[in-house]
Amino acid sequence: MKERLDNVVQWYPGHMVRAMRRIADYLKLIDIVIEVIDARAVRSDANPMLDQLIGERARIVALSRDDLAEPATTKRWIEQFAERGREAIAVEARAQQSVSRVLAAVSARAKERSGLSRVIVVGVPNSGKSSIINGLLRRGAAKTEDRAGVTRQLQWFRLAPNIELMDTPGILVPKIPSAQAQWKLALIGAVPRERYDPYEVALEFHQWLTQRSGGRTKVPDLAAFASTRGFVRRGGEIDEHNAAQAYVKAFNDGVFGRISLEAPGDDDEAKKRLRTRAPAFASPAPLRICSARARLSFHRRRRRSWSRPACRPRRCSMCCRLRTADAARPQRFQSGAAAAPA
Repeated sequence: MKERLDNVVQWYPGHMVRAMRRIADYLKLIDIVIEVIDARAVRSDANPMLDQLIGERARIVALSRDDLAEPATTKRWIEQFAERGREAIAVEARAQQSVSRVLAAVSARAKERSGLSRVIVVGVPNSGKSSIINGLLRRGAAKTEDRAGVTRQLQWFRLAPNIELMDTPGILVPKIPSAQAQWKLALIGAVPRERYDPYEVALEFHQWLTQRSGGRTKVPDLAAFASTRGFVRRGGEIDEHNAAQAYVKAFNDGVFGRISLEAPGDDDEAKKRLRTRAPAFASPAPLRICSARARLSFHRRRRRSWSRPACRPRRCSMCCRLRTADAARPQRFQSGAAAAPA
């Protein structure tokens, strides 16, 4: 897997900055927080900035799009949240019975308080916040679309005589930290389509899926998908861009089945592999390089026509080692000597 995507995926527009400030102000009045996270990518879809703002307030985690995630993996996530003292509920926004469990949890928390209880719904873009709100209200009060950035303003709704509900814009972190998180957020629709390369995201997804399954996945790669769906130009050339967009849409429509991109413990295993990976070489002592040598340009080193700058032995380990090795080399490679003619 790539350490860095060719087209870096980042998105933090001005309305997110303003919404973050307003949420920080309104949280002083909030009693209950509903954090909506896509069940397919629980780790990448959770915003640590929102986690810091919420603090110790009563929180309900709604794992949305439960119908697209693997049931066993979602169950493990719910158990992990329970170990942390948080109530997590798997939700399919189109199923009223599923949304009713969130309503029951909110009502139970509201009964513990006297008077009016205010609830805020937070999450990253296109995580299913507005769909869950419409399910709670049993009407199309919040605008929903299959793209990120639809909700731009904070909205208040009356959920019950003693419960008020606030819908908020989806907020990402200012900088998505890793390439893994970038293509996963792009794949599940948390980033607008114009902010990523669908071809690269589709390739990264299938490569990850092949690696996870040991090469036994039934999900077609992009080339096979394009041939099946007719994304082929004259001469047999594949229409990569349109095919990749259809491939991403097919994933979100559940055409490839229920797939969870992250599971509890994946991050710990990756860190363990990174710690146990053998280094490419072992150096007995750290090298100290003098500033004069560091200023040498790359093309001059390639031609080997430069004169090594003078430095004091105690300050530059690299120069000292090279000066010692020069004794056994031909005269044209020694310090201060010009290169022999080709």
